Amino acid sequence: MRIIVFSDSHRNVLPMKKVLDSIGRDMDCLIHLGDVADDANVLARAYPELQQYVVRGNCDYSGLFPEEKLITIKNKKIYITHGHSHGVKHDFGRIFYVAKENKADICLFGHTHVPVTFRHEGIYFMNPGSISLPRPDSFPSYGIININDMGRLETVVVGCIDNHYRPIDVEINFRKEEV
Repeated sequence: MRIIVFSDSHRNVLPMKKVLDSIGRDMDCLIHLGDVADDANVLARAYPELQQYVVRGNCDYSGLFPEEKLITIKNKKIYITHGHSHGVKHDFGRIFYVAKENKADICLFGHTHVPVTFRHEGIYFMNPGSISLPRPDSFPSYGIININDMGRLETVVVGCIDNHYRPIDVEINFRKEEV
């Protein structure tokens, strides 16, 4: 199962469409982490074969999408949220505890517009960054999750550097004092 993860597209669907036109046929599922969640509706019409899960962010004002969601794909629990309610711009302590309470295998969040991955106490965490509005010290990016038939997980952030998308190492060490 290959999952593509977007966040913080802010009404600019063109970069997501370009990525999906290039690799979408290799994906089974799309997750959008909000800001702007309605962008996922545009993608759903353009790519109806992709199963989609969407949550709203702090810039989403309609109640069409939940603020958080726990889904199961290939026997892996995936907690998805935008992250603004969990203070992810300051630290990852709150989101860690919510993921742990939900017995998540994977926790996906956005909000910061900066990609990051880490693993803590058996939970994979990924912020795919922003495909449309990266922070000045970042780059356009999205995430890919692969869950193979044996249940093995692989998470990758793909960033656009020098007009080319390629895997980027954005893994950090999660220190206990951050919890």
